[in-house]
Amino acid sequence: MAQYINFLEDFNYQLKHILGAYNRANMLFRRPDHNNSLGDNDQVVALPDEVFARTISMVTLDKAIRLRQQVNQLLIEEWASKYHLSVKDNGVWYKGTALVVTGDKNDYRALLEIYHDTLTAGHLGIAKML
Repeated sequence: MAQYINFLEDFNYQLKHILGAYNRANMLFRRPDHNNSLGDNDQVVALPDEVFARTISMVTLDKAIRLRQQVNQLLIEEWASKYHLSVKDNGVWYKGTALVVTGDKNDYRALLEIYHDTLTAGHLGIAKML
């Protein structure tokens, strides 16, 4: 894992658990004459706290947007035919695959911070944009 930390920084990745029966990378598939790399990962932080903090804030924001949809139900019903919205998942409104946001400027600002202003998006400011 230590070899791929710099490589993984360039991607927006998701962590998924793979059951041991389906995970083929185990000791039975390793050759005994290869270096076992003991100590290679000492003092290495593979997944920084920011990854988990961003995930938590995304889940919290998603729940808040869904609650605001319930509060603003009349507004969404007005938008439904005009913008071709569809209702899925127990009354949650979408425009295609995107969740409909009916909240205030704080919701829009939080969405921009999560999806637009991250380092992986390449938006580091007007002078440093990639």
